[in-house]
Amino acid sequence: MLVGLSFPAVGLVPSPGLDQSWMAALHLAAQRGLDFGSQIASTFGPLGFLSVPYSYEAWTLALSAAYTVALQFGLCASSVSALRRSLGLPLAVALAFVIARVGRAFVTPELAVVVVFMLCVSVLRGDHSARMERLFVVLGGVVAAVHLLMKFNAGVSMLVMVAITAWFVGRRTWRSELVLAGAVAGTFATGWLSMGNRLTDVGRFLISSSQVASGYSEAMGVEELGRAGEYWLALLVIATLAALAWVGIRRWPPHRQVVMVLLGMLWLYFSLKHGFVRHDGAHALRFFGGVLVIASAFTWRKVVEGPVIAAFALLLLVFMQVSGTKATDLLNVLPTLRQASEGAVLLASPGRRTQAVTEARESMQQAYGIEAGTRSLIEGHSVHIHPWEAGVAWAFPRLAWAPMPIFQSYSAYTPALDEANARFLSSSAAPERILREQQAIDSRNPDWESPAATLAMVCHYVEVHTRDRWQVLDRVSNRCGGKEPLGTVETKIGQTVQVPDPGSHDRIMLAHVRGLDSSPAYRLWAQLLKIPTVSATVNGSTSFRLVPGTVSAGLLVRAPQRVVGYSGPFGFSPVHTIRIDHRRGFGLGEELTIEFVAVSLREAVPDG
Repeated sequence: MLVGLSFPAVGLVPSPGLDQSWMAALHLAAQRGLDFGSQIASTFGPLGFLSVPYSYEAWTLALSAAYTVALQFGLCASSVSALRRSLGLPLAVALAFVIARVGRAFVTPELAVVVVFMLCVSVLRGDHSARMERLFVVLGGVVAAVHLLMKFNAGVSMLVMVAITAWFVGRRTWRSELVLAGAVAGTFATGWLSMGNRLTDVGRFLISSSQVASGYSEAMGVEELGRAGEYWLALLVIATLAALAWVGIRRWPPHRQVVMVLLGMLWLYFSLKHGFVRHDGAHALRFFGGVLVIASAFTWRKVVEGPVIAAFALLLLVFMQVSGTKATDLLNVLPTLRQASEGAVLLASPGRRTQAVTEARESMQQAYGIEAGTRSLIEGHSVHIHPWEAGVAWAFPRLAWAPMPIFQSYSAYTPALDEANARFLSSSAAPERILREQQAIDSRNPDWESPAATLAMVCHYVEVHTRDRWQVLDRVSNRCGGKEPLGTVETKIGQTVQVPDPGSHDRIMLAHVRGLDSSPAYRLWAQLLKIPTVSATVNGSTSFRLVPGTVSAGLLVRAPQRVVGYSGPFGFSPVHTIRIDHRRGFGLGEELTIEFVAVSLREAVPDG
């Protein structure tokens, strides 16, 4: 019943946009059998489509809907199971209803981490049989492995939680860990191979996923205006959660209390990083909602029932304040039931699913506005869509989607990821055409996204068509010559540097910036926590955000249209002066070196 009253949205209509496009890419990768690790590199794995139940393909929609409902069922069952021990069944169901309604707002792998945490707490209570504890180890390994194949960092968090819990429950220690390892390895291999991936790509998948996860804090941090007060609210709800947890575990054996503290710190770090590195409404909602859900995992004596209810009320009020949720939104189940009914009809009827996919595709084609001349140049060819609108490949099924491994260029924010994209564009596997827009996220300079890959694109592709928002690039043989140093400038944060003249009309110029992230302390801080924004002001007026991890690859500062051949808004803006600034973040360098290098361009020759 609770699942029905809190049924998450499934069969959602695809649309253009940044987030929608990575969702489309996950469904496309599954449907077209792309290899993760070699053809696709992301924190999302071959089962990533399960986390986004949209109407991209009928079979991926059905599987993602099943996962979504199963996750919501796990949330409801875990909440009721824990709460009824302390509050009695009627009150437990009422509170579980509220928690389920909160959980439906963020049915994601992050919610799955919360549910696994709740199961770990349940096992650590110590009132289960040895058989149930052994079953927990096996099922925990299966769930963690599935989520490693869905979203790498969520799967790692689950695996660590289950491994810590498995070590301390019962008396099996190493035996439990071996059973867990076997469950993880078997499930991971089965899921990996069943999605058509090669075992030889597992290592590359794990490495690239680790790169995307580790570079996230440095590159993707943002602070949405008007949300500074949420840091204080976070301290309040953490203190409230800690008090509830202590009341719930203070009669536990000391070693289990220690485990509970370890698990709590792990989840708190994972959740704070997810909620506050990219601090906007969607991410903050998941943190504050997660705190409320996790609070239901503990059990208390009847004598503290009043304070416990008051604590839950406080956590709920904070969640409603942060998310903008009204009481009527939580209590009014009619829209949810209607949505559940529509979702059930969609899933039960193959014809309806096919119709939904067809209608969504037609809507997407209109929204992208790609006219016939542009389509004629890309249909029937292998194509990468730059910088992120992978949804185009789904909207126009005649396109042979051949994306860069990091298929949305803003995510290629470490040197290794940037180089992976550059190698791909320089290889024989590179797409015949690139469909390109000129845009970037978070006030970045689109000319400087994934710098090594940008240079590879200039070297191997020429413009053959432009219309409205789209440019079509055609692959040619490498037209770049050798690099010639033009001088090195020693400068400091806040100082303006003149960009030298390249000395020839057939050359482009790169600026390799070094010294920003050379400190080991900074590198550790950037991987673990949020860092201050680093920016570059060009030509004394326009400021862009920089990604410190990739600036040493060479920012494109001069690329005249007559040399590169990219016209109008798709050309590269000339940089005459550059000044780099930051707010003295922990470990960020103050002394910088900028090396200017010229690259000659030859006349383009058709590839092959």
